[in-house]
Amino acid sequence: MIVTYIMLGILAVLTLAVFYLIIRLKDIRSNTDSLCAKFPISDEMRKQASETISSLNERMTVLNQKAREISDVMNEVRR
Repeated sequence: MIVTYIMLGILAVLTLAVFYLIIRLKDIRSNTDSLCAKFPISDEMRKQASETISSLNERMTVLNQKAREISDVMNEVRR
């Protein structure tokens, strides 16, 4: 019986949290739209940002591969 009340309380809190986050998301989206209207981003800027992100992703992939290789070597040394 007490467990049921606790579960209902947790459900109520989670429901309120979800509604709060939805409202905040709408506010953030509204603020973002307002900023975009004030500071328009050109297609060239979007292209440069996209290229930079792609370049960073490629570099991170290489770094992850190197980290795995180092980890494999360290495992071999431990054996």
